[in-house]
Amino acid sequence: MENSNTLMNRVTIRVPFSILEIIDRILSHRLGDGEANATRSSIALELLKLGARIEKKKLDNIETGGNPFDNRLEEQLSFIANSIIRTSLQVERFSSVFFELNKVSPDLFNRIVGEVKLSEKEKMLLKRLFIDTD
Repeated sequence: MENSNTLMNRVTIRVPFSILEIIDRILSHRLGDGEANATRSSIALELLKLGARIEKKKLDNIETGGNPFDNRLEEQLSFIANSIIRTSLQVERFSSVFFELNKVSPDLFNRIVGEVKLSEKEKMLLKRLFIDTD
């Protein structure tokens, strides 16, 4: 009876090389730290358990009507991802605006500087970015 229970829990999976590299790095770190009983299988099982706990928490939150990402770490990662996306969009917009402004004739910038009241700081900024306003 005990033998059939252990066989029913047995699962064989193929691990992608990218994950296997991570497992090998963890294994070498643990062996270097003096842990004698570390194996690829034990580390893979730990990672599987960790992933299962995360997914269980998401499912529990969904079943209770909560946010599946109601977790501080996931909120932080979500914030970081949103920040990266916003920053990259701003950089892209700035680059396209800067590219278009560089197409404008320097004479037009000289006229703008001459006709519009600008502070010395603004003139220096224009000079540094586009043209020599002197």
